[in-house]
Amino acid sequence: MGITSRRAAKNWTMLSEGRATWASTSPKNSWIEDLKKEQLLVYRNPAEKGYTVSLALQRGESISPLAFPDVTFTVEELLGETS
Repeated sequence: MGITSRRAAKNWTMLSEGRATWASTSPKNSWIEDLKKEQLLVYRNPAEKGYTVSLALQRGESISPLAFPDVTFTVEELLGETS
């Protein structure tokens, strides 16, 4: 396994472990901006071992926070302009 593969595996493990820990604090949804892949990762419905719903939204898609369903954000608004 090369350095890049090891680093990616370590980052994925950290994200997976962090999601479970974060879910245990009971926020109803968490949004993470993945700037490298230009996507918005959305986790909803916390459970004992993480979230029961996970979405990977791309540019051109939109989302509403659970607390404010009448408010809509596009992925472009959240990620900003492409470089």
